[in-house]
Amino acid sequence: MQQANEQLGWISRRTPSILIAGTNGKGTASAFLWRLLGHSGLRCGLFTSPHLVSFAERIQISDQQITERDLGAAIPQLVAQMDPELWEELSFFEASLLLAFLVWRDRQTDLNVLEVGLGGRLDATNIANPEACIITSIGIDHTEYLGGSIREIAFEKAGIMRPGRPVFVGFSARDRDSEKACQVIAANAASLGAKLYVAGRDFGVEGGQFYFKPEAGIQLTAELPVFFDGAAPYLVENFAVAAAAAFWFFWLRGRRSGVPWGSANEVAQAFDRFSKPDGPWAPVLCGRFHQLNATFLDGFKGSPQGFLFDVCHNPHGAKRFVEALDQKFGTGSKLPGIVSILRDKDIGGILDVLSRKLDPIVLFKIANDRGLNRDTIPNRYRELPLAEDFAAAGAIMLELEAATKLVSHFPWVVCGSVMAVGEVLGRIEIPNAGAHTETIREMAMATALRRCLAMRDHDDHDDRDFKPGSRRSQR
Repeated sequence: MQQANEQLGWISRRTPSILIAGTNGKGTASAFLWRLLGHSGLRCGLFTSPHLVSFAERIQISDQQITERDLGAAIPQLVAQMDPELWEELSFFEASLLLAFLVWRDRQTDLNVLEVGLGGRLDATNIANPEACIITSIGIDHTEYLGGSIREIAFEKAGIMRPGRPVFVGFSARDRDSEKACQVIAANAASLGAKLYVAGRDFGVEGGQFYFKPEAGIQLTAELPVFFDGAAPYLVENFAVAAAAAFWFFWLRGRRSGVPWGSANEVAQAFDRFSKPDGPWAPVLCGRFHQLNATFLDGFKGSPQGFLFDVCHNPHGAKRFVEALDQKFGTGSKLPGIVSILRDKDIGGILDVLSRKLDPIVLFKIANDRGLNRDTIPNRYRELPLAEDFAAAGAIMLELEAATKLVSHFPWVVCGSVMAVGEVLGRIEIPNAGAHTETIREMAMATALRRCLAMRDHDDHDDRDFKPGSRRSQR
């Protein structure tokens, strides 16, 4: 990647950036930060992965929608500027990242927000030279690459830090694992002379009020944006770390320009703009405690149906998801769950957590060779129904509800892998969009989903360089 970066004229360093790592939460934190910065008047680039429905979700700019057609036109430009042998060595993810930098360069972004793909220290996104970095959370995942302990994983995530550049940590030492992670991050920050801002100490949300202490004796406060009324706690936490990084950037920009920034009124205005329905809502927000009434296009009897989507693809994420379900629907409630988990994930560990809250559970397969099959399900969960696809899973769920005569008034929870949630979201329609009964968050999610679906455009470009099944097939 450094060789490619050099051939492209150190393209990753042309524009300031903020790099976001973490086991969970980095996608939503990236989207929240991107929106805050974009609404401030900056032309802000956004790189996230994986995508739900359209490849173009991964590469966006705040003041314009980038489509698959735009990216298809940019690919030949990227290939032409690189040594052919080096291009062939790049993975799908690496090529996608370089494509993002090329698009941002040509469209002259002011600042770019990048979500780390895997880990941090050796991730392709680490070719950037960030003004600041964010670490949202640390949990056990991708142990074959990052190590099997919290300390090892925290070390890999901390590899995005830069000497003298601030680090925003979206969690505090609330238990033994998070305490170990905080120790590793603090030690790495100290060795680099990087200022550390920690959730619960330097920024956070208390009683509906956001606060941030950028320097000793200075505190910025404002009411949390109304977008987060009734939101899952982990979404509020991800927003808090994003907001702290955004306000630090505004603070720094003000000091450099000689125009002070940081009054309570300015923070409140930024939050007010954040909650307005206009402007860009990143597709990466879809499938994150995402509730909507929808009709499934390959329908089954009983639709339209209330759904709640979440991409809780590891035990750490599943635990936070269940906590949010408890808060919203009550600790004693049980919700019907339709679940699909990739075969290389901790299927048993995820189902151990989800089964405390979801009942009945129906598993389903996806159209990907990494998807679930009967042989990969742990013995203790082999009795769960396994449907050939989501439509079949929905039909089974209706049969189970009819057999028990206990039709749930709760939404059907659809959760698990990003690929599974994306496959379902790509096959739904949103009825009565824009109705006055929708909350700001529901309207925003509907807007983000429409944006996501509108990006699909396979007719006007040649995507052979990104064909599935090649070395560049998506992670």
